Amino acid sequence: MFTLFNGSRTAAIEIDKNAAEAVILAVGDLQRDLRALSGQPCGFPIVTEGGDIRISTEGGEEEHYRVSVCADGVSIVGGGVLGTVFGVYAFSTRLLGVDPMYRLNDVFPSTRAEMAVEDGTFCSPARAIRFRGWFLNDEDLLT
Repeated sequence: MFTLFNGSRTAAIEIDKNAAEAVILAVGDLQRDLRALSGQPCGFPIVTEGGDIRISTEGGEEEHYRVSVCADGVSIVGGGVLGTVFGVYAFSTRLLGVDPMYRLNDVFPSTRAEMAVEDGTFCSPARAIRFRGWFLNDEDLLT
């Protein structure tokens, strides 16, 4: 079990100094979620070394992530930038219990005095769709 925050400490978030902008934005959202849960206006610093929540991007299957929790901290590893972003949001949703749409549905996370997460590992499911496309006004433009 790893303690994210309590009355005497808050976890630091570690990212690579050359992290992609999308990862930095996702980590900012994670920082905001942790601050909302703890009720602390500051805390949960973002560092490049020695953090408790380690976020990294490694080669591998694109859009794949692995989240591991142990007594030493939390590790979020993504296969590519998009996998890392998905891993950060999966951690926030599955382990922190933050509704990803809380700003739209007005179900804000309740504050707590302390929070710990259980040891374990979970990975993203295998990708089911290989290609995606956007169509303007829901038109397929094939006519």
